[in-house]
Amino acid sequence: MLASFVLLFGIVSSVAVLVRGFRTIESARYTDLATQLLQSGMEDLRLLNWAQLTALQATANGVTGNVALDESFSSYNQFSAGTLSRFTLTRTIRTVPRSLRSGVSESDMRELILTASWQPAHGPRRSLTTSTYYSRGGLNDYFTTAR
Repeated sequence: MLASFVLLFGIVSSVAVLVRGFRTIESARYTDLATQLLQSGMEDLRLLNWAQLTALQATANGVTGNVALDESFSSYNQFSAGTLSRFTLTRTIRTVPRSLRSGVSESDMRELILTASWQPAHGPRRSLTTSTYYSRGGLNDYFTTAR
């Protein structure tokens, strides 16, 4: 009788550990995919020249889901469409206030912020954010402008 109880306890415990392990793997996969989406989206923004970036700032800035995921994800296919449907990518472009920097006019620097949020199968909604700065005549603008 005692052996049956110990065996049952071992089986129930291993099932609980397996469930927790699968949820951890799911979380790692979604975090990895969100990181890839953010990197791809940021690279798309860095390829824009200054005129394109400022025009983009004027359209749907900071609106949730204002970035199409199929454009930002290079291996988009029918299988990944189901996985990507859990994700929302939001782009915000802000003018950096003059008080935070010196020697640059008000309209010559932007902060680019991308946020990926997703709903895993179990648990609360999660999100990751990345940001960078872009300045007129800076490194990114230099490489994307025909000289």
